[in-house]
Amino acid sequence: MALNAGAAWAVTPKEVDDAIAKAKQYLYAAQNKDGNWETAPQRDPAKLRSAPDGAQWGGLTAIAVYALMASGDKPSEPHVKAGIEWLKKADIVGTYALGVRCLVWDLWAMNDPKNREVNQYIDRDGMLLLKSMKTQGEAK
Repeated sequence: MALNAGAAWAVTPKEVDDAIAKAKQYLYAAQNKDGNWETAPQRDPAKLRSAPDGAQWGGLTAIAVYALMASGDKPSEPHVKAGIEWLKKADIVGTYALGVRCLVWDLWAMNDPKNREVNQYIDRDGMLLLKSMKTQGEAK
């Protein structure tokens, strides 16, 4: 079926809410027992830097937790809480994965502004991002 560039796509608010609920149920069901959404138990340094089981290991969990929180789940929701606990300890090195984990910390801080614990993770990951910045050569 060819798409008409001028055609309007209309969905109802209920259809949007139903799609979000369906996506959340998918993420809940896909979560591993230890709280993550990774496809490998640890990062494989032999994999490409862009691979989700290579340098971007941890990014799948970060984006899943971020999506759940962005869709309204609170940090205390069991799936989100388990994901946050896993992310606190995960040895994440890839810029993408680290950046998305920072988004999780931001939503956690906004949802729980009196929680000072999150600040240590914001500080840690902010420093990791700064240290990973290219300061010499063509990538500067």
